[in-house]
Amino acid sequence: TGNRDGLQCLSCGETYATSENLRRHVAYCRIIEKADNIPKAQGVTRHLDIDMEAIGGKRTRGHSSDLGTSLSDRAKHEEFAKHFMDNGIEVLV
Repeated sequence: TGNRDGLQCLSCGETYATSENLRRHVAYCRIIEKADNIPKAQGVTRHLDIDMEAIGGKRTRGHSSDLGTSLSDRAKHEEFAKHFMDNGIEVLV
């Protein structure tokens, strides 16, 4: 597919091709950070600080079709854009 990752983790910068893969990454890292008692720090976005609803919702128990995908792609884009603007993040393409 020629490296078409377009969704970047707001905490660590890893990129993913789908919001589902990004959501899984953040969910996993949240477990690790919680277990390791990673504290909040000024100017640092932990995976624990990322709004799961903005990247496809929390997964319910069961199949992948049970994902909470209530936000449209437009709403997701607006949520990410707001986060970037609020935190002074520039996206270079």
